[in-house]
Amino acid sequence: MLTNTVNSLEVCEKHPSPVFVSDVKTMKLVYLNAAAEKFLCTPKDNLIGCSLDDFIPGANSAIQLADLIEGKVQSRTLEHRYENGETRNFCSTIFCLFDESNSPKHIVRVCEDITELTEVDKALQEAGKLAQFGYWFLDVGPNNLYWSDEIYHIFGIEKTNFGANYEAFMASIHPEDREAVDAAYMDSIAGKSDYDIEHRIIRRDNGEERWVHEKCKHVLDENGQVIRSIGTVQDITDRKRAEEALV
Repeated sequence: MLTNTVNSLEVCEKHPSPVFVSDVKTMKLVYLNAAAEKFLCTPKDNLIGCSLDDFIPGANSAIQLADLIEGKVQSRTLEHRYENGETRNFCSTIFCLFDESNSPKHIVRVCEDITELTEVDKALQEAGKLAQFGYWFLDVGPNNLYWSDEIYHIFGIEKTNFGANYEAFMASIHPEDREAVDAAYMDSIAGKSDYDIEHRIIRRDNGEERWVHEKCKHVLDENGQVIRSIGTVQDITDRKRAEEALV
């Protein structure tokens, strides 16, 4: 995990995923690690001082700079086409690094190849629309949250207005249910057990209260620690209303 200090640049070189670091004012690249050099198939010396937009059109225009400077983390997907015609998809986690005086200095982008997930995603998205369910995964250490399109629809949230982390998810839960949901998830992490809960949400687009059923399992590292949670969300509002009508 990369922390929000300039000294974090020292750990980037050994990071297995492509890492790009840009100047916060000019958005020109000031650093990239070996994985990023391989990702773009371009020598590092030819990349420093250039904008990532020069190699991946739209890479910088997709980010919300003001939110990054406020300390928020963003998640964006990128599509990169190689000279051999191959196209691969990447999920990028973007955040700001601050200097010793806590002034914004660098924008960091960490990319993860999700090409295979994207192909599976297309099929699951279609199935999810019919069953009103979506799927998600949370990388526990860096606190990076991925939602399928159907979850954004269920929660009434635009992708560009979502922080893509655990706290942003919690903010969408009904205030009266947040404590129970947080406790259930944290208990499942501590016990390395499945997470299964029904709770209310408040749609952000219209303020409507709806019910969802969430389930997840955890992925452990070699030391038995939870590193990723993978789960589903299903809209069960119609069922809940039908049950209430029978009471």
